[in-house]
Amino acid sequence: MASFDAYIDETVARGDLAGVALWAQTADGRMCYDRALGVASLKNPDPAQRPPMTTDTVVRLASSSKLITTIAVLQAVDQGLVGLDDDVAEHVPELAALEVLEGFTWYGKPLTRPRDPAAPITLRSLLTHTAGTGYDFLKWQPLWRVRWWRGETIAGGTTLEERLAHPLLHDPGAGWTYGSGVSWAGRVLERVSGGTLEQWMARHIAAPLGLTTLTCFPQWYPRTASRLAGMASRSGWSGQLAHQADLPQPNVSMGGEGIHCSVADLGKILFSLLVDDGRLLEPATAAQMFAKQLTPAQRAPLDECLALPVWICRSVLERGQYDWGLGGVLIDGTSKTGLQDGALMWSGLYHILWVAPLFIGFLLNFFFVNCDISLTNQWIDRKAGVCGVFATQLVPAVDKVGVPAIVAFQREIYRRLGFVKDGDAAAAAADKTPASSPTKKQHTENEKAAITFHRNDAASSPASPTRALAAWASSFFTRDQEPATAANGWRQRDGQQALPALSTHRLAVFEDARCSVACMPPTRDLSRVGIRGRATALVVAVFYMGRRSASKEAKAQLTEKPLGEQAAKDNNNNDDEGEPLFTSTQSTLPLDRVVEAEHDTSPENLAAARVEIAAIVGDDAVHDSNDERVRHTSSDWSSYPEAAADRPWLVVYASTTDEVSAVLKLCHRRRIPVVAFGGGTSLEGHFANVCGGICLDLSRMDRILTVHAADFDAVVQPGVGYEQLNEELADRQLFFPPDPGPGATIGGMIGTGCSGTNSFCYGTMREWVLGLTVVLADGTVVHTRRRPRKSSAGYDLTRLFIGSEGTLGIVTEATVRLTSKPRYEKVAVATFDTFQDACDAVIRIVSAGVHVAAVELVGARAMRWINESAGRGGRAWPEAPTLFFKLAGTEQGVAEQMRVVEDVAKAAGVRSMETARDQDESAVLWEARKQALYTAAGGKAADETAWITDVAVPISRLADIVDATSKDMVASGVSGGIVGHVGDGNFHCFLFYNPKQKDAAEELVHRMIERAIAMDGTVTGEHGVGLVKRDYLNQELGTPAVDLMRQIKNAFDPLCLLNCDKVVRMKPSLKGSER
Repeated sequence: MASFDAYIDETVARGDLAGVALWAQTADGRMCYDRALGVASLKNPDPAQRPPMTTDTVVRLASSSKLITTIAVLQAVDQGLVGLDDDVAEHVPELAALEVLEGFTWYGKPLTRPRDPAAPITLRSLLTHTAGTGYDFLKWQPLWRVRWWRGETIAGGTTLEERLAHPLLHDPGAGWTYGSGVSWAGRVLERVSGGTLEQWMARHIAAPLGLTTLTCFPQWYPRTASRLAGMASRSGWSGQLAHQADLPQPNVSMGGEGIHCSVADLGKILFSLLVDDGRLLEPATAAQMFAKQLTPAQRAPLDECLALPVWICRSVLERGQYDWGLGGVLIDGTSKTGLQDGALMWSGLYHILWVAPLFIGFLLNFFFVNCDISLTNQWIDRKAGVCGVFATQLVPAVDKVGVPAIVAFQREIYRRLGFVKDGDAAAAAADKTPASSPTKKQHTENEKAAITFHRNDAASSPASPTRALAAWASSFFTRDQEPATAANGWRQRDGQQALPALSTHRLAVFEDARCSVACMPPTRDLSRVGIRGRATALVVAVFYMGRRSASKEAKAQLTEKPLGEQAAKDNNNNDDEGEPLFTSTQSTLPLDRVVEAEHDTSPENLAAARVEIAAIVGDDAVHDSNDERVRHTSSDWSSYPEAAADRPWLVVYASTTDEVSAVLKLCHRRRIPVVAFGGGTSLEGHFANVCGGICLDLSRMDRILTVHAADFDAVVQPGVGYEQLNEELADRQLFFPPDPGPGATIGGMIGTGCSGTNSFCYGTMREWVLGLTVVLADGTVVHTRRRPRKSSAGYDLTRLFIGSEGTLGIVTEATVRLTSKPRYEKVAVATFDTFQDACDAVIRIVSAGVHVAAVELVGARAMRWINESAGRGGRAWPEAPTLFFKLAGTEQGVAEQMRVVEDVAKAAGVRSMETARDQDESAVLWEARKQALYTAAGGKAADETAWITDVAVPISRLADIVDATSKDMVASGVSGGIVGHVGDGNFHCFLFYNPKQKDAAEELVHRMIERAIAMDGTVTGEHGVGLVKRDYLNQELGTPAVDLMRQIKNAFDPLCLLNCDKVVRMKPSLKGSER
């Protein structure tokens, strides 16, 4: 089966298309297809010097401008500046004064009458082409003839009113006529807003979406002008492409025809409409763009017109599948290429007239409509969940290579989405596309085929003006006699030639050369109609916007795969042969199937975002000083050292859930990555901004909202420290057990799923969180559950977020469990000769039934750091493996349990043991253990970097791994120490290394992790995965489990905005950089 990539590559390589840009994007925001081939211009005779075609190349949108102007006008409606169904006469009296064209005298004089006063011109009628406004540049059509009669240059004038000062073709609402209505609507916008269309687009479309190329006047902006695509023309005989001189750019805002932008910027507009994100229009207003607007009487001439072969939609739709929305043709049914019912589509043909003599002996000049086609094949198809753009440049209009390429691309995307099942898109296109550039013979055969089509059409219904024109065209090409007046559809009345019953002017839309020739009058005075040699124009822009959500499909969620060779390879390796590449029924998501999300961290986008963020949180909550950025990148204790490339561009302090939601909505809209920040105490690179973007600091959300003492729970914000919470609870004799290192906050503790010294008795953070308020990547606020101690209501979302390290959502509130504060605590410290002796003692004590609240292990080196920190006059601890025991309960019960501990310790070979005499002394003894991390700083030299990491193994293997790791540290020459939660088999390794020892330190940690996995342990007991340990998860859990995690991440955050590439890799481009 032929590959679409191979087909389009070959088409460009052989010169049938000069340059083409292909772009498609799914509703979840990940790029499905992003390619550009060939060159943007043929002007330079040296092929090596021609600029490449890219998705940043600026193209003339021509009639596809109508979509953008429609959006702008509807924005004014949203703002209450004008009503969609208001009479616009007061805003554009020049338009209101236009009369209706009735016909022409036998010698060509236009006949007009006043407009029906009961038929107002509204914005809706202008946007749907039912107001009667037409185009005058379509040769020998009625308005062209009006200009010709007046002796005026076609589309002449220095203002929009002068350029469009021609009669209406019917009363408003009485029919459908493609024409200048949207340009008039743009003028209404300018009148009601007091500015220009250019200014409005910059403020209300370009700024919210971060567009850089959207303009009516590329000539005003050197950077934009330098990226403007060149024009190309195809010889009618040889089929070869050549550079075509461009048209001078007008200085009038022509909203229906004159807008320019890049394919990438156009895609952003389409995507905003696809996901209905509210950045451009209110949802209710946007919905009207996709609602049928025409009456049956108006739809009939639309159907008649679009049946002409010049229209791109004719290659996509069956006849009768048309209606009109606001901004384009609305698909009624399912297209041949897969477009779903309700999709919005349109094309732009930038027309210009030129004269070409044919054969000696003919004293006729044939006028051909030419256009460059910038196929911005944009579709926002919510039912299929995809939008896209195809862009290229060609002359003439219905190009025998360009149009099939458009159709092939559209079919290919929909085939891969599973909506087109029959055949191969590339093969289908190849059937319609010459294997090489058309020869003179092939061109002639194409012309004959077209003439045959027209002739057959004419024969079927001579009364149809469309067919009449086609018949007349046939007579020119076959040298037949001119058809009789009655056969060509014109009516004679009192010596005057009137418009046909079905309104020939409704056909005045981009007909091909043959139909244009058919309308040529006897007069050949070209100078009077402004024809000055061969000229050309640009752009067919086709866009489709379906409005039904892909999330409502019964299909599995989309997991796009790259197209081309890699996609073919992936598909060949897929057990489900024939599965569409973009649609996966798999439950897991391997890294090589991830389509990497595109973030926008350009200075322009970030600068615009800063302004919007400041409006949300206040100027005092937005910081970009270097100190702030460094502090929010890493810490002195992190295993992932701070690097300039990982600093956030901006630090934002949020104070409420609403602020967090608003910031995330903004970042989702602008595709800006976000990393949440709590106390900054995590150790595995959790808050490094490896993707750029912003850091969202939650430290100002530090309120204890409610304490339900009777229910033993509390509602807190994420910036509350666990120490702060326990101080608040102390007077109520309540207690929150998880106790990691000093400075940790609830939000970060939830993110890492931490524990602490109390974990042996009380468990980890997972056991102490009842429910969460979480803000998702798109700003959606989710409450995971209510406050009962138990619930069977659906999935356990609470535990899914715990330990997710801010990759699935940002916690803004937590309901945490509480317990009674122990009435009495006592601490004992026991020293042993070896780690094995210490661990054996713990196993014996637990086996004896002692209720130990906590039991901690501190190695000899770490005990030395504690002594050094105390200095002279301080307490001198034995520098040997040491156990810290904490027992809790009643005073009598603790005393009895402590005697058992002492007896078992002696039997296990304890070297020395000290038991606190009271609770004050217990606090002093326990503080030595709690400060082990910070006293370790005294053991670090000035040129050394700290690396603190952890693993956990079954308790029975703890002595083995601790002993092996201690010996490994000595052998490697890297200084360090060991501290552990021996009761649950978890220990921390403190390493200090200088630059020369970095590799040795990395190898030491690697071996420690490998040992843990080999002992059926875990790569991290409580520190979390972050950046440093993500590549070990495959070894610990197996690839399917990791791929399942990746699928979960993809479901929650398809744009990979939240702490992207942490826990599991989500960037295929970085694959291979792992250990």
